[in-house]
Amino acid sequence: MPKPKHELSIIIGALNEEKRIGKTLDKLYSYLKAKDWLGNTEVIVVTADAIDNTHSIVDKKLRRFQHWQHLKPGPRVGKGRDIAHGMQKALGELCLFMDADLATPLEYISIAKAMHKEFPDDLVIGTRDIKKIHTGLRGAISLAANVAFKFGTGLYIRDTQCGFKALDRRYAKKIFDNLRIYGWGFDMEVIALAHALGMNVRELHIPDWVDMPNSTLPANRFSVTLETFKELMQVSWNYRRGSYHRQLGVSETPVD
Repeated sequence: MPKPKHELSIIIGALNEEKRIGKTLDKLYSYLKAKDWLGNTEVIVVTADAIDNTHSIVDKKLRRFQHWQHLKPGPRVGKGRDIAHGMQKALGELCLFMDADLATPLEYISIAKAMHKEFPDDLVIGTRDIKKIHTGLRGAISLAANVAFKFGTGLYIRDTQCGFKALDRRYAKKIFDNLRIYGWGFDMEVIALAHALGMNVRELHIPDWVDMPNSTLPANRFSVTLETFKELMQVSWNYRRGSYHRQLGVSETPVD
């Protein structure tokens, strides 16, 4: 694999985000400039076919950055496909993906970088206090998914679904080249693939994560929930049967 060209790649998936992607990129630019990181950071925004002006806004805003890519993979498939596409094209040593709504404050990028420097072979994942940030149906769904992931794979993760994860480019290429789940369950498959590679999962607690308006489950949340649990069962099956280990060409570690 060629040497990375940058210290950091930040990947953002943006689907129909015209109301906030411009402000998000403005804030990200200001943050990177204040840190003096513009010269060693690339920003990648992945925009599937949209019904609004997301494409044109991203085209305009990205040109302020020194290093950037605007990727347009075509028709909507899922967030997992978009993040995987960005990871596969990333040129940074540390590859980090985050949500377009800035639910995770930008200051955690700095913390993730520090964690990667100390633990370069680990997967850093943001974790939230699910009971506090989600109530009602969404909270029940999130908690149930995390419990099911634990029992399905034998891996205990406090929060699998937070849209803030970072890992070294060496591992990012292997994991996202082997990603097969492109819906809401892709985060769980990323974690399972990372563990199959022998990576430790290092949790970065985000107590000030904010549930942004219009970033909740869509109107057809029942069908989305069913699809996510279907994907969870697929991840659990693949992990316990050693499918991920075989895909990655690594020795299988028995699951209790």
